[in-house]
Amino acid sequence: MSGGDTSKLIGAVKDGLHSEWAEFKKTKKAKAKSVCPYAIGGQRDTPVAALASISAGVCEWEECLKHTVDPSVDRARGVLPSEVMVGADGAVWMYPVRRHLPADATGSTSGSRASSASKPERKTSAVVVGGKTRNLPPKASLMVAVEQSANYMLDHVKRMSESAYINGNNQLLFMCLASAALVRSRLNTYKEVLKQPATKNLTAALGRCGEKVEFMMQNILSYNCDMLSLVLHDAPSHDWLSAKPYQEGACCSLTIQMWAFFMQGLRNDLWRFTSPRISESILASIFTDTLSLMVTRYSQIEMSDIRQPQYCADIIAILTIVASFLPSLIASPVMLFSVRIHESVALPIHRRADLLLKVAALKCAPIENLARVFQKGFDSAVKRNSYPESVTSIESTPAWLTFLNPALFPRGKTSLSYLGDQVAVYLTLLTAASRPQPQYSLIVRGLLMRNFLGTKTILRGLQDTPGQVTRGEPCGGPLCMPHLCTPPLIPHTVYAAVAQILVMCVDCVPVLCKIASPGIKESGLWDSLDRTQVWNVQRPPWHHALVQLLTPSVVGVVAEVLRAVPPQPPAKPAHPSQLSVRLEHHLAAWTLQLLTGMEGVANMVPLSVIYTAHAINGCLPPTIKPTGGHIITQLVVSAIYSVINSRSSLDQLSDTPITDGQWDMMIAVGERLCSLHDGNYDSHLKRMTIALLAQLEDFEEENEEDSLDEYTDEDVIESLCTALANTVLSSVQGQHALVVVWEFLKRNMEWMQESLGAPAILPPATEQPRPPLCFAPDPLLYNPLYYYKRAIYTQLDQESLMSFKGDWEAVLWSDLGLPKGTIVDLIKKRPEFQNNAYLNKSQAAAVRKLRPLLRDPDEEEDEKKH
Repeated sequence: MSGGDTSKLIGAVKDGLHSEWAEFKKTKKAKAKSVCPYAIGGQRDTPVAALASISAGVCEWEECLKHTVDPSVDRARGVLPSEVMVGADGAVWMYPVRRHLPADATGSTSGSRASSASKPERKTSAVVVGGKTRNLPPKASLMVAVEQSANYMLDHVKRMSESAYINGNNQLLFMCLASAALVRSRLNTYKEVLKQPATKNLTAALGRCGEKVEFMMQNILSYNCDMLSLVLHDAPSHDWLSAKPYQEGACCSLTIQMWAFFMQGLRNDLWRFTSPRISESILASIFTDTLSLMVTRYSQIEMSDIRQPQYCADIIAILTIVASFLPSLIASPVMLFSVRIHESVALPIHRRADLLLKVAALKCAPIENLARVFQKGFDSAVKRNSYPESVTSIESTPAWLTFLNPALFPRGKTSLSYLGDQVAVYLTLLTAASRPQPQYSLIVRGLLMRNFLGTKTILRGLQDTPGQVTRGEPCGGPLCMPHLCTPPLIPHTVYAAVAQILVMCVDCVPVLCKIASPGIKESGLWDSLDRTQVWNVQRPPWHHALVQLLTPSVVGVVAEVLRAVPPQPPAKPAHPSQLSVRLEHHLAAWTLQLLTGMEGVANMVPLSVIYTAHAINGCLPPTIKPTGGHIITQLVVSAIYSVINSRSSLDQLSDTPITDGQWDMMIAVGERLCSLHDGNYDSHLKRMTIALLAQLEDFEEENEEDSLDEYTDEDVIESLCTALANTVLSSVQGQHALVVVWEFLKRNMEWMQESLGAPAILPPATEQPRPPLCFAPDPLLYNPLYYYKRAIYTQLDQESLMSFKGDWEAVLWSDLGLPKGTIVDLIKKRPEFQNNAYLNKSQAAAVRKLRPLLRDPDEEEDEKKH
């Protein structure tokens, strides 16, 4: 460990690399360490995880950077509400971090708050350059040490990746790729942060990073494509001329199931290790190549009538898998309906799926449909409106999506604006959940669109969800942001995150009340609002959200009281179980200072919280008596208690780290807050309540709140959502909120689909139990028995695949875009035209109609000659 000393940085990094390599040579196994989820993606495209030794080395870099460029700010700088982060237990963090004032020998703080001295900065630092020790300025010294250690890291990645490629260790290849990307990302960042002139070593290191990333990407692409070409063969399921049904007609081909299983495992590994841009590129390339293989294979198949249902089920399974993977590869749900070639990989995928469907329609649609559509010959099919309309774009819903699920993908739609509310919200949130990194504007759009349907669904589902309120621990990975990643993923943090985004994006004050209060009024969890329950932080999610929204406004008041508390108690208690009268007097004075302080800053409390609390107050059961006789006062006192009850919060609010004596006295103040109902503070509570409710006097309720639904142009909507997302990201609480919602959606999209009432991509044949909410700290482990029967968020129900009923005739009437000769050849290979085919009356009649149309002119001349 370097401990922030630049001179020890290279040695610490090398020790970690050597240790991992020695362990790997023995066990042939390597471990990955996740990057902080709040740092992935971004302009530098930071990966999701890296080799443990590389992650540890980057942590050493970050520690040295903190010692070189102090990220903390002066204590004299005021705390803005946007700089306050509130945790699940009510504790607060300040970001940027404030420097403590120096303390004198007696333990008292310096009298001047304006000069907050930072630790002295070293003028020079020794570092080895070209085999010689040189004294350089701290920033230059750090940059040189980072350049040298980066080359050691790349050497380590090279030897690990070589071993992984030889042994076919796919997961280790992903780790090595992510490690090289992480080194490149941090080198670029340090070059800008330290503002040092570019050197040959830095340029060479960045060049090596780029080469390693490109080389490993190509290796991964070729390895997985070759692997799939070998895996996608199965003699029993590919015996298409067999007179026996495959698996007694109960399921689709094994190769299709293995394709879905393999691609899902590949996606999981890419999403778990590599950077978002790299993972998208690799997955799109492999998916497009293997889809092309599927299209070619199923275009050439000639089957028996017994195997025709299996062929149809395979086509439906392929289309279902493509539809399930497509949201992972597109930046916006609009690309499901209209897309241009330069925007994403969606266009070639749409083209291939559309071609597969049209070939399948000719091969397995009911023969009666073909006879009816082509009764006048095939010239009309060839001469229909030009197909495709444009080689470089798709302007409305692709036919294959409409065929697969017309309720989810209606025909002829060009954007989300023309879809039903449930479907539009579901597709937006599905795309946001499927992405490898949080796409902030998409999350905001999914929550605010269609009269806040997504927000209402989540809040209603979480309002009474039980969950233990815990503090959580920081991830400790590279680029860890403890103030953001400490709060755990529980119903309370998700509910509060959605409420936070709503309040920050919508100026209309009553909107939070309109959305949340109906569910809160239906809730039976009122006990936390009683004045005897101030101490109880196990509040329902809606209560926690309201407290979190107003906590930043009480931080300044607590800080002022903390400055008045001396390092040691003003008088020793006469007995350990008693407090002296003098100390009682001080505790009462500090408690009153809190109440009067809140009376003075009542205008800082969010008006939406006051409005909501006032609306709920009239619905309280008569047995519940809140502090001060009103819910808003109870919420304010609860927020103050939560801050006071956390020593880490008080440490950040104090000019110097608080002493044990100060901590004991603040705990005693917190106990006074829990007993405000004894009558000694009634007048002060009443004045505070009046001051808070007075904020509503000047409020004029608007008739309508701003809504995204007023706009129909997709470019305008995207720009507006990006601006709203930037507004949310301007506060640390908003940064946390957006990622928490993304993590929740990743784990609960099936629950969202059921709750919204939107149709599934492949509706199940039988009614399924409602999926439970999931708040697991990590995504599900890669369980083959679980993933074998699904494609991301869609269940591959075999009964649904085998019994699927699609509108084949509509496909046949559409622009097939196939030459006449190809159409004829495909129909000729149908089982109805084979010798000794068993046909009923309607099928025989259809064959008689079509047979003359299938004759080749050369064959007709030969028949006449003979």
